[in-house]
Amino acid sequence: MKKILLLITIFISNSLTSQAQFLHILNLRYGAEFGVGFSTINEVVSSSATSQTSKAVAGKTGIRLGLIAEKALGDHFALQTGLSYVQKGATGASINYAELPLSIVYFKGEGHGFFVSIGPYIGYAIGGSGVTIGKEADPTSTNLGIKSTDYGAQFSFGTEFRSSWIIKGNVEFGIPDLNFKETTTKINNFSLMLTVGWLFGGESMYSL
Repeated sequence: MKKILLLITIFISNSLTSQAQFLHILNLRYGAEFGVGFSTINEVVSSSATSQTSKAVAGKTGIRLGLIAEKALGDHFALQTGLSYVQKGATGASINYAELPLSIVYFKGEGHGFFVSIGPYIGYAIGGSGVTIGKEADPTSTNLGIKSTDYGAQFSFGTEFRSSWIIKGNVEFGIPDLNFKETTTKINNFSLMLTVGWLFGGESMYSL
């Protein structure tokens, strides 16, 4: 039994070492991030074909937890994606999303680096409170009926330290109307978050 456990340990160790070497050859970095921020729902009300009024519903705080993967495209550019759990919504309506971003990152710096990134994201609502997801809310409920899928544009800026720790500000603008009912009121997401993360494997952009 001890020999079997030893063989399994050696196999796992060799597999992890080989995987790390493979990621290094590809210059693929991976890691995680955690953050908190502010989100709200924008309401656009159409009173006529040519007249619209817009307002933001009182916002709420939420968290962001995510995994990151990044591939260098040159001395100053990289392609970054990942999978995140993001809390959005507004006062009285919390929407939890599984979110997939795709960003082009521009990096500049020595010793530590400053970066900006831009790209699209797509999110799928996986839960929440004060909302009914994927269908119209029950007439007796005060919940807001919202569509399951959200997508939009996201912009980030921040700095990466030599230790591969990252501090980042992130802004997301939702594009589609999330209101499940066909009405003159359209709603979409907006969020602003601050995250801290770290990356392993490959090389930091500033060291390329």
